[in-house]
Amino acid sequence: MISVKPIRVAYNGKLDDLLIEIEDNKYPTNPTAPSEGFGSLQDEMAVVNSSTEMVFRPGTARIEDPGNGAPRRLRVRYYYDVLNKTLLRLLGQHSDWKATYVRKAFDITVYENTGEDGTSVLVSARDAPTVKNPVTNAVKAMFPSFGPGGVSMEMDTIPESVISDFFLWILYRFQMTQQLAPDVSISWVEEMASKDGMRRGARFTDDAAFGRVDLSSLIAGGNAHFGPAKIEIRDASLDANFSLEIHFDGGFVVYRSSHYAGIHHSSEYLGLALSDDLWITVLPKIRDEYNKDTEWTSVGRDKLTELARETIRASLNF
Repeated sequence: MISVKPIRVAYNGKLDDLLIEIEDNKYPTNPTAPSEGFGSLQDEMAVVNSSTEMVFRPGTARIEDPGNGAPRRLRVRYYYDVLNKTLLRLLGQHSDWKATYVRKAFDITVYENTGEDGTSVLVSARDAPTVKNPVTNAVKAMFPSFGPGGVSMEMDTIPESVISDFFLWILYRFQMTQQLAPDVSISWVEEMASKDGMRRGARFTDDAAFGRVDLSSLIAGGNAHFGPAKIEIRDASLDANFSLEIHFDGGFVVYRSSHYAGIHHSSEYLGLALSDDLWITVLPKIRDEYNKDTEWTSVGRDKLTELARETIRASLNF
């Protein structure tokens, strides 16, 4: 699976200017202490999740030309060394640091600004510890800073973020029309997370379709919050099927079971293609359809609640 965390950075400049910052903050070829720094997506993957004793020369970030509806994109990898506490216990406190540290990495895509306020950045990591430290360090290192506070970035309330009602709307569309946008259909809701009025969490797995009584009970109660959700969708314009989780922050996890009809991408490029297409083409269409759905706001929510109540009554033979 490919995990994607979106970030909006207060930067309206060109990608070419970022290359200077990246080159000034490269991961060292032969570090003498635990280090962080940039490399290339074309670097040998064997150096990732391996001992820092493995020496390599980090490559250079690349800028891709616009194409397939996407603007220019900068692709770069960020490396960071992490202490392996198990190795430290086995080898002892006085062992060489390279024997107890492991080199980790994530990939970054920066989309060149085309008139919007700020610059969109996608990072291939969603876990909180990585986002809090290495991801933040990478963004600060690659964007020029013009003040003492460093570059300004937003991670959770970007324009692409969604709310609980969006996930209810997905359930409603799945039940009523199986269409999330004019050329995006939904075939399955595999998982749906929720929290009830007491903030108790639940995750409906394998089949989170509307007909489940436990899920319907939460909908009928009206106090539950829904999301994230794992869904199966098809975009006819791309002739592609996607299996993905949509998250509140506008990010997503896309699974490698996703595929394009008639197109075979290499393992290395598939993740980039899936991320680009979901971010640039598919998810914006779904969010736009949700935002302009007046039928949902006028009667749809009430219809969904009543359908949930009917499901409960039927299960109780009432």
